[in-house]
Amino acid sequence: MIPKSPKKANLISIFSGENVPLARSELRAVLEGSDYSFEILREESRFSIVEVERFDDQLRRILGRLAYCRYTAIQLGIVPLRKLQTIAKIWRLEDSLSGMRTFSVRAYGFKGSPTGQSLEANVGKIILERFSHLKVDLTNPEVKVLALKMGEDLLIGYTINDQTKSTWHLRRPRKRVFFYPSAIFPKMARLMVNLSRIREGEVFLDPFVGTGSLTIEASLMGMYSVGIDVIRWICRGARYNLQDLNLSHCEVLNADSRNPPIRDVHCIATDFPYGRSTKTSNTDPRNLALEVIASSADLLRPGRCFVGMYPKEWGLTDSDFESFEEMERHEIPVHRSLTRVLSVMKRI
Repeated sequence: MIPKSPKKANLISIFSGENVPLARSELRAVLEGSDYSFEILREESRFSIVEVERFDDQLRRILGRLAYCRYTAIQLGIVPLRKLQTIAKIWRLEDSLSGMRTFSVRAYGFKGSPTGQSLEANVGKIILERFSHLKVDLTNPEVKVLALKMGEDLLIGYTINDQTKSTWHLRRPRKRVFFYPSAIFPKMARLMVNLSRIREGEVFLDPFVGTGSLTIEASLMGMYSVGIDVIRWICRGARYNLQDLNLSHCEVLNADSRNPPIRDVHCIATDFPYGRSTKTSNTDPRNLALEVIASSADLLRPGRCFVGMYPKEWGLTDSDFESFEEMERHEIPVHRSLTRVLSVMKRI
């Protein structure tokens, strides 16, 4: 059930702690790729508050794609901490709880770290006193109330997306029928797809499909996903992985990514091959990446994105990306001798 709301709504996004800058970029990218106008009202250490023109089932589904956002909630109201009892007077909270039987409360502090259980207990007690038909269910509640402490105020929200019970582990590389050491994890793969600003129903391309990490996530999110690899047995293995997950809106092509057998895609994202475990047909990986980026200009329309991840030691700069303008880049330390760069490039 979606609570009644005015034309505009404020969304509270609580980020996971792995990489907050990436989480912020992912949230912005998903909204920029949608048909919803928005404005970021506030950004703090682990959360953002965003005003959107409206909230509906389509936006709920779009926000459900987020990988690095722990909770997303609709802001229902603000109450002073010294007047917690006024929580019961928030009419939008009453609307959200109407007809429900169970609920839970999750409280966060100003910097995003969980507060003590006392605040959750106090908010829960006030709700129980006002809505006597409700019961607390910490396992599988129908309504999840979010309480965000900001200074002397408390923001109350209605949770619409909860990634704390996600199933990333079920799709991790070693769980797949076909495994290869260089495969990236599904959470990072989904982030990269989201950073490409692709929309549901569009065509997504990964020019180095590998075990199919990005192709899998794009397909699960409702895109038609295409993976390419020059090595036949890798293509065969990627197909096994897609079939094992019963994914149908996707395909894997055995071809050279510098001359792909596809002519029109909406967005591209890939983890460029590098290191000892990769197979690049005796081609220098850095030069291969640059050739693929250059050839991708013919596949993308102006304004559409190419997301690439590669080793920092390659030293790529904006001047290396022909026909593309770098929108943002993130450095991701892997271990002492390896830092990856995640670059988002826009076709010009």
